[in-house]
Amino acid sequence: MKVHVNGIYSGNLTGSDYDFWRINYYAYGYKSLSKKFVLGLRFDGQQSLGDAPFYMPPYIDMRGILILKYQGNADILAEMETRWDVVERWSAVAFGGTGKAFDEWSEFKNSAWIFSYGAGFRYLIAREFKLRVGIDVAHGPGAWAYYIVFGSSWLK
Repeated sequence: MKVHVNGIYSGNLTGSDYDFWRINYYAYGYKSLSKKFVLGLRFDGQQSLGDAPFYMPPYIDMRGILILKYQGNADILAEMETRWDVVERWSAVAFGGTGKAFDEWSEFKNSAWIFSYGAGFRYLIAREFKLRVGIDVAHGPGAWAYYIVFGSSWLK
């Protein structure tokens, strides 16, 4: 399990043309359900306060969702992944998640949930380190995408 919170400040004090804060928070973890099944859960969010530049807004960052398509001053998401170890070194994965992006917390209730899902496979490339590599195919609103994965899809 990993839990992380950090903040970024940019302003006159640091010589920036922009005056804003950005807060990132996330948690993810994996749990073995049996010898062949592993469950992963992820929660993630970002908040921007102040006058952030156009290229720094929080956005929904999930497989299958186009980067920067769903953005606002805040976002929050949840994702689940299951892995089935089919044979000694080969695994199948399935995943899905949902998130929201909005400008004010008062808009949270009225903003739309965005969903994505997909599947893929993994090959255990280094047994000693339990390091896996593979490919995921994901679908979100109006888009299909593929991802080459080395380690975890959730590493930041």
